[in-house]
Amino acid sequence: MKTANKAIYTLTFLIITLFISCGNSDDTEDSQIEPLFSAQVDNENQPYESKTAKAILTKHTAGVPYTLYVEGKENYRLRNIKFTILSNTEPEPGVFIIKLYNNVRAVYFEDYGIPPQKFWVAPDDDGTDPDLKYGTINLTELTKNRAKGTFNFNAVEDRGDTIRTVTNGVFDVPLTRQGF
Repeated sequence: MKTANKAIYTLTFLIITLFISCGNSDDTEDSQIEPLFSAQVDNENQPYESKTAKAILTKHTAGVPYTLYVEGKENYRLRNIKFTILSNTEPEPGVFIIKLYNNVRAVYFEDYGIPPQKFWVAPDDDGTDPDLKYGTINLTELTKNRAKGTFNFNAVEDRGDTIRTVTNGVFDVPLTRQGF
């Protein structure tokens, strides 16, 4: 049951990722600033840094009306951090809690794009405490072309019980709006 639940969660997350990864960006000065996306993974000496980070805000026509998706790929070490906020209204700056039974999720990948890639999810859908917090996303600014904020989370391995701790996360990335 644990593996089936994680597989369903992972498949859902990947479908959302693929759906919102398509689209056109606005060409303005604000969206041309180099993205900032960094974090500390566990106690590694070298911080996680992405130069190709992005955010996508999608307005849907059915289901959950808004999805804010933020991703930072660290290409030279084949790692990836993604998080999503699903909302009935357009997201506004504020703190979003990652926990069971809400619409905020985070994933950390290693060996990204090389099967079998390893990944850790937050929240772990097999948890028993619906009030347990796995982390936070603090959205400090959301403009027409940028998303800024901080993040941290603890994620559980999809095929095991190891935990990755992602702390001191910062993002200031170009934002693409879809469906508006």
